[in-house]
Amino acid sequence: MSAIPHVGEQVVLRRPVIEREAVKSYPRARAVRRRSKAITWLDVARFGMWVSIATLVLNLVAGFVGQLLIEETRRSAIRAEGRASRAELETTELRQALDELQSSERIERWASLNGMQSSYLVSNEEPQTH
Repeated sequence: MSAIPHVGEQVVLRRPVIEREAVKSYPRARAVRRRSKAITWLDVARFGMWVSIATLVLNLVAGFVGQLLIEETRRSAIRAEGRASRAELETTELRQALDELQSSERIERWASLNGMQSSYLVSNEEPQTH
């Protein structure tokens, strides 16, 4: 048996057509083309001048602020040296007062004022002096 093609009704598959609402279309906005201004040497010179002025002003302000900070540091160092010298002087005075309080004559005087006698006076010995 030979295969013979069947020539009968042809079946055409179609998709269902969905009708859509009409979409309103608006005219598109056109870009307005402006002519660009050409950069001239005068524009470059002005820009350079403003940059130079800004740099100069910032440099002067920074220098002034730096000088103020240095001067404040110097004054602070002078105050610190003054405090250190006063502390040294007070320390020396306190050491002298402490040495005076620890001296044997001062201790003897305090003991006699409080009704005490030193042990070497009781035993009739001579006090040792250095």
